[in-house]
Amino acid sequence: MNGIPLMETGDAKLVARAHLLGHKIAANVATSLTADELEYWERNLPEIPNALRRGFGLTKPEMSSPEPAVVIPPRPSFAFAATKAAQALKEAEDFAERMFGHRPDLRKQFAMPETLPWEKVIAVYDPGTLDNAQAIEKAIKSQRAIADVYEEVPVNHYSGHKATGRPTLRFIEWSERPTEDTMGMSADDLVATKRTFLDLRGYAIAFGTYHKVTGRFLDSQTWTRFPNNRLPGGEVAGGYWSPGHSRVYFGWYHSGSRNSDAGGREAVEVPLAS
Repeated sequence: MNGIPLMETGDAKLVARAHLLGHKIAANVATSLTADELEYWERNLPEIPNALRRGFGLTKPEMSSPEPAVVIPPRPSFAFAATKAAQALKEAEDFAERMFGHRPDLRKQFAMPETLPWEKVIAVYDPGTLDNAQAIEKAIKSQRAIADVYEEVPVNHYSGHKATGRPTLRFIEWSERPTEDTMGMSADDLVATKRTFLDLRGYAIAFGTYHKVTGRFLDSQTWTRFPNNRLPGGEVAGGYWSPGHSRVYFGWYHSGSRNSDAGGREAVEVPLAS
């Protein structure tokens, strides 16, 4: 019966023993978890079985959920001039001046696209000089209302954490939720779409920009996956806002796991002007 979950063996005695072990584990939860960790696991119940396997040294090879991947339908297209992009660019320039110490001229620096898939957008300007931790420090921690950040592992442990060395500009949808037609997709599903999604550093900047403009927060009821930011073991970064603790959480999730409250934030990358 090696490798078969106890509930599938049909052995009532083994299942009863497992329940007894579960009670013994539960008795240690309050003495082992911090308030931050309790909040994290309450928000990520599907990850508990994998956490138990890791804790017992019984981690199995990553397996995707058996449900079929969600297919993203064709996107709408809006003429750039007909969107709120001009307003978004000004908001990004204002944010950079205040948080990064310089004011870029984004229309001169980048070649704007002819169309966008959304009418209202957030412009995410990364100066190219910040790693993940520095972006969080400047874009999030410097704002009093969102100064608290919890990192399940340090954000500079993920791939792609280093500064790019060149400025980048991306547009994402103006929405507190991830891109709607990606909700429920795993990180591997997102990669398979061949579309571009916001990374952890971009999310920190977008989160800070959105809050600076609106006073509200991204992902207070959802969380965003960053499919290309991974730990050495392949686990994928994600982030969300915890209203109860007034802090931003950055955690990791298995690349094949799916959750109806999680998705990616599709991004349109804007090339540098020639």
